[in-house]
Amino acid sequence: MPVLRAKSAARLDFAHLVHDEKYKNLPYLTLYEVMDKQRPRCCWVILFDLVRDVTPLVRQYRAKPEAETLLEYGGDDISHWFNASTGDIKTMLDLQTGRRVPVENIPHSEPDQPSSKWKALETVPWWKDDRYIIGKLSAKDVFLHIANMCTNRLTDLIVAYEESVACIAERYAKLEYNRHRQRQYVWKCNGNVLDMEKTLEQNGLDQNVLFMTVPCIWIDFKPELNFNRPFHA
Repeated sequence: MPVLRAKSAARLDFAHLVHDEKYKNLPYLTLYEVMDKQRPRCCWVILFDLVRDVTPLVRQYRAKPEAETLLEYGGDDISHWFNASTGDIKTMLDLQTGRRVPVENIPHSEPDQPSSKWKALETVPWWKDDRYIIGKLSAKDVFLHIANMCTNRLTDLIVAYEESVACIAERYAKLEYNRHRQRQYVWKCNGNVLDMEKTLEQNGLDQNVLFMTVPCIWIDFKPELNFNRPFHA
C-alpha cells in the first residue's frame, strides 16, 4: 500500500501546529499547486505542513537579498531552517566573526553582518504569524479524470487526498465556464453516487486505487431535473 508523506511528530510543539484545532477549517493544498507559487506576484512556502503566502514580504523587501531568498525557495518546504520545537530560525557559527547567524537570510531574521540600520522586531516574525497561513499541505496528491456527461468533456484534476467530494467539485467549478450549474450535477464513481460531504476514500475508493491509478469520476445532471425547462446561460 502506498505510504503517505510523513507528518511531523506530535511531541514537537512548533512542528505539530498543523494539527491545532484552530487550523482545522483551513483548506488542503496540493503539493503541485504550492510548487507553482514561486514568483514575485505569488510566492508560497511550506513550513511544517502549513502553507504560508509570503508574497507581501517579497514585495516589501523587493530587490533585497531577503526577498531573493524567499523567491529562490518559493514553492518549497523550508521546515529544515527552523527549530521544530521552538519555531526559531536555526543559526550557525560564522567563523570570520565568531557570531551565530541565521542559516538563511530572510525577512525578520537578524542580519549576518552587524548593522546600525537593523532594529529588533516589535512583533512576532512572519513564520510565527498566523496571518501568512493560507492552508495545509495535503499528505498526498490524487490525480483524477472528471468526465462531464453533460458537456462531453474530460478534465484532468489534481486534488488533495483529504478533500471532500464537495471541495473537489469546487476545484472543478473553477475550471468550468458554467459554474452556476454545479449544483445540478450528480457525482458518480464505479456506478455509485458519491456522498459530497465525504472524501473519496470514505466513499469506498481504496488507497491503492487513489494512489496507483487515475480514477475517473463521472458527473451528470441530477435525474430529478426537468429537462423540458430550458437552461439560461
